[in-house]
Amino acid sequence: MSEITQLEKDICLIILNLNGVSHIEFSYSGSGDDGAIDDICFFNINNEAINPNKDSYINIDNIKYNILEDTADELLCQITDWWNNDGGYGNLTLNTLDGTYSIQNNVGSMTYTAESYEGDFTVNKPPTNI
Repeated sequence: MSEITQLEKDICLIILNLNGVSHIEFSYSGSGDDGAIDDICFFNINNEAINPNKDSYINIDNIKYNILEDTADELLCQITDWWNNDGGYGNLTLNTLDGTYSIQNNVGSMTYTAESYEGDFTVNKPPTNI
C-alpha cells in the first residue's frame, strides 16, 4: 500500500466535513505482538453518532478504510507501545474541522516489588521480611 499524502488527508477531511462529520473516534487495543483499530465512529457537531454514507454521494467506506485507518495507524505507531507485551487500549479522536487530534492511551505494564527475607534454616521458624 502506498503512503497517504497530505493532500489526500486534506481532501478526506473536506469530504467528511461536507458530509456532516465534525470528528471521528477510533478505538484500539492490543497485546502480545498484535494490535488493531477495533472501531471507527463518525460524529456531527452536536456529538451525535452519524452514518455519513446515508446521505452521501461518495462512498465513505473507501475513505474510511483507505485513508482514515492508515492515518490512524501512522499516528498510533508514534506513541508508547500499546500492542506488545501486556498491551493496552485507547481512543484517538480526529477533529475534521481543523485537523487536530487527541489520543487517550492506556498501556499495561507489569510491576515488580523487591522483597528481602532472612531466616535461620536450623530452626523451624518462618522467614521474616526485612
